Amino acid sequence: MKNQRWFETLHPLVILAYLGGGMGLGFASLHPVYISVMLVCAVAMNLWLRGLVQTERTLMRALVLFCLVVLLNAVFNDSGATTLCFFLGRPVTLEALTYGLVSGEMLMTMWLWCAIWQTWMTNERFLYLFGNWMPTLSLLLSMVFALIPQSGHKLARIRLCQSSYQGQVKKRKIQQLVRQISCLLVMDMEDSMQTADAMRCKGYGSGKRTTFSLYSFTVRDGIWLVVVLASLAVSITAAVMANAGLFFYPWRSWRTIPPLCLVGMVGFMLLPILMQTKEWFAWKRCK
Repeated sequence: MKNQRWFETLHPLVILAYLGGGMGLGFASLHPVYISVMLVCAVAMNLWLRGLVQTERTLMRALVLFCLVVLLNAVFNDSGATTLCFFLGRPVTLEALTYGLVSGEMLMTMWLWCAIWQTWMTNERFLYLFGNWMPTLSLLLSMVFALIPQSGHKLARIRLCQSSYQGQVKKRKIQQLVRQISCLLVMDMEDSMQTADAMRCKGYGSGKRTTFSLYSFTVRDGIWLVVVLASLAVSITAAVMANAGLFFYPWRSWRTIPPLCLVGMVGFMLLPILMQTKEWFAWKRCK
């Protein structure tokens, strides 16, 4: 029990409510304090769930997007009353720079939450929740979600094989990239044909569809679903208060979020970590 993430043992509906609420709140407001707290919580969740190496890799990719958003918004958006300097004859304003920083933080937060979604919302959970309602669409979406990491692993193997085959021979990077993408497309098409043949041989779509699952909604799941929804309601209240009086143009203006709402939002974001900490203390007492 010490090494087990207790939140993962809950019903997929509870996990979906948490992940959907977290990703929805990421788009709820551009308040600097609100989105900064969201970003810190997303980083903490990734560190706890995925480890330092994978989180660092994800952050490096998100930082590229962050810098691009800040740069483009500061250079091409000349709205705002406070001019800092001029670049290529265009004014760079403090308001545009602030808006770019906050927008970049929001995109980084959503990138990190997508990584959490990919880790927890597995194909089994996704098909269990939506398979009976939308069997074809849920199967298609689950296959698309699985295709992205699989294609990344295949591309890494292709690069490794080509580098070992070519040895010290240096070619132009564009030619290498085109060849790698061509090999990746061929492998993906072959795998899709094999998957289609396997599904046809197993009789997929030939008769009435039956389902089997090990998941069952218990009283414990119901209690934690209420806890998730209640903390989500507090977080939504914080988002509404953050949007009240929020302006970036022509001057920056935003109100202070009540500390109680911020605490409730942090509690919702870090709920799995708090649950795991509670179980760890219970385990220490029983040891």
